[in-house]
Amino acid sequence: MALTIFTVSDPATIGSALTAMAMFFGQDSWVGAAVKTALLLSLLLILAQGVTAKAGLRLDVMLIQLLVVWVMFMPKTTVTIEQFDNAAPPRVVDDVPYGIALPASL
Repeated sequence: MALTIFTVSDPATIGSALTAMAMFFGQDSWVGAAVKTALLLSLLLILAQGVTAKAGLRLDVMLIQLLVVWVMFMPKTTVTIEQFDNAAPPRVVDDVPYGIALPASL
């Protein structure tokens, strides 16, 4: 499903920001693997503290949050950025996560 973002500013500026987000969430280099590993370890640490703490961090709430993050940031889509008055050419960005593309297109 391709989404369209309408803007009053230059589509190149928003396209550059979305390209940066697509590159960050889609990289397969050692840097991306290191960042993903660090995020996973921090999530496991938070889960371990939530299970052992008496403060009331509930495991079911954390798992629901994890599922929501996976649903929003794992699938990717193509986004077309257009200006309202068509003064600038549209810009197309591939592999933007739904968690970024859906709010931007609204």
